[in-house]
Amino acid sequence: MPRWHANHAHPAGGAALNIAPSFNGPESLSIDGVTDAARRAAGQWPTPENLVERLAQGLLDAADQEPDEQKKSRLRSIAEGLRGFARDVVVGIISNAATSPLK
Repeated sequence: MPRWHANHAHPAGGAALNIAPSFNGPESLSIDGVTDAARRAAGQWPTPENLVERLAQGLLDAADQEPDEQKKSRLRSIAEGLRGFARDVVVGIISNAATSPLK
């Protein structure tokens, strides 16, 4: 059976849904899956950028729970670095780790 992609389904472009004809006749279609592009656009698929943001937020959450002021300050500093000057470096590292073979 032929399959189609709904290319207009989200603003990020690319196909959002896998659409296939159903067995109820030629005018009947069924949706049999959501594509990776749609999951990324909806924030349900990890990207290097949202992984770095989740890590930074996790560090801030840990800092909020930390009773030791010195550790709390260190956790916040690391989170601020991940959201600032180190963000692009860490995004690059994650991107390379996800796309390069292990050595």
